[in-house]
Amino acid sequence: MRRWRCVPALLALLVLLSACGGAEAEPEVLRQTMTDAAPSLPEMLRADDTDENAEELFAHISDMDYGKVSRFFVLYAADGSADEIAAILVKNSADADGARQSLAAHLEDRARLYAQYKPEQLRRIEQAELFVRGRWAVLIVCDEAAAVKAACVRAMG
Repeated sequence: MRRWRCVPALLALLVLLSACGGAEAEPEVLRQTMTDAAPSLPEMLRADDTDENAEELFAHISDMDYGKVSRFFVLYAADGSADEIAAILVKNSADADGARQSLAAHLEDRARLYAQYKPEQLRRIEQAELFVRGRWAVLIVCDEAAAVKAACVRAMG
């Protein structure tokens, strides 16, 4: 009979632990949720941590030490427009702001590129959403950036 006394405490602990993981959504679910929130996105190409040359691909969006990264993905427009969604999940929450800063630098590089290449795309870059939630740093460049951010935050819990 004594064994069963600890069951309510264990159940409460499990509920609390599951609530703590909200900001660590699965990248595949997060990516799909975000793209679903932006119906005007053009065809998007993908790169992520499951690719054979993941570290090299990551270097295109961030100069952060890849050893600090747990997961990442980037979606970018096949047609060369500025549309892009990038998310970095760091191993340690102390590195999340550094990931955000690296995405901010990437966004500045993109702005310089589009100022020369396609200046009509600068509006999207200027209206980009860039934020940290938990261990995730996220960059959203598209016409529905605010809606995509809202969907992302909901998916993260």
